[in-house]
Amino acid sequence: FRFNNLELFMSGEIDILIKGPKYNPVTGTGKWIVENKTYGGQNYTMKKDLLGSRDQNPKPKDANLLQSFIYLLTFKEQADTVVLNYIDRSCSGPENNKEFHIKLHEEDGEFYPKITTTDFYGSEYRYIDRRITYSGIKSRFDALVEFLKNDEIPLPEFQHRYTDSQIQEKYKLG
Repeated sequence: FRFNNLELFMSGEIDILIKGPKYNPVTGTGKWIVENKTYGGQNYTMKKDLLGSRDQNPKPKDANLLQSFIYLLTFKEQADTVVLNYIDRSCSGPENNKEFHIKLHEEDGEFYPKITTTDFYGSEYRYIDRRITYSGIKSRFDALVEFLKNDEIPLPEFQHRYTDSQIQEKYKLG
């Protein structure tokens, strides 16, 4: 179904909305949002990123994680989990499909996505992605709206060329 989030000046469409294990019919809380994505299992790098390996933990694509996080922020009164499914469209086997459960994690007044999945060996793997925050998303959207109001082109998020000192500074920051 379609939705609008006026606070973030965006709209979207949810694939599937289901009753989660903690669904409460009286309050309408405890629903799960299910997002299905496909990927080509023949792409080794994509497969390794999504499924993980002996030396790398699995992780969803950043754009899909951001989408899921915004859905949770929009529907936090009703939905407590986004189930993000990756289905291998090359049909090489069910072991190449992956499921991530994404929830909101609040810490010191800030919201972050908390991701749960299984690692390469099948053990539960959880982490909080601190690169993505509600305040970060909100400030970027607010800045974009200001550019649009002023009929200006937004600044690019990257430079085509960096000076040696900029490279060293970015390296120090990680």
